[in-house]
Amino acid sequence: MANDSERIFESGDEAFASMFRVAREAKGLTQDDVARHMSMRNYDFHQQTVYKIENGRRRVTVGEGVELASLVGLPVEALADRFPDSPESLANNVKEAGRTFGEELFDMADSMRALRAIRDEYVHAVRRYAEHPTAWAANSDGARVPQSVIFESLALFDGIQAYATSWQELLNNSDARRTLAAVGWDPAEAHETAI
Repeated sequence: MANDSERIFESGDEAFASMFRVAREAKGLTQDDVARHMSMRNYDFHQQTVYKIENGRRRVTVGEGVELASLVGLPVEALADRFPDSPESLANNVKEAGRTFGEELFDMADSMRALRAIRDEYVHAVRRYAEHPTAWAANSDGARVPQSVIFESLALFDGIQAYATSWQELLNNSDARRTLAAVGWDPAEAHETAI
């Protein structure tokens, strides 16, 4: 028989009751902890209230559901989903999406290096052009475009480069790599695949 995080539920109420218990236990909270938390937020909750909710003997109001979901750090929809994905399925989705993201990120970083070299050549050419006494740049209406505008637009490229660089730095950080590995994605594997 599938565990509660993998089974199909008859109703959203049944799903909420069962999945809340799973999430509460995963957070290390007792039914008493939940009752205290809810009581502090002016809900009439006791340990028995939580027990009844988790065993399908008491429904929750919308407000209670939102507060309980917040307590375990999940959206209400995740707790009330009648067709939850298995943890393995979710981990595989993360790994596959991460692999694709990593491959594209490394490809983008390589492209950014090539673009930077081309951009530098362009900037050099624009500067030489702007230094010529009779040269001027014009937009499609024939109006003169100040040199500062040209260089400001080129500076936007630096923001894209910084984005790619920050992701590369993150992926080279051992703590970040361990965190990503915990959800089943190895950035080194993605980089090797991208090469």
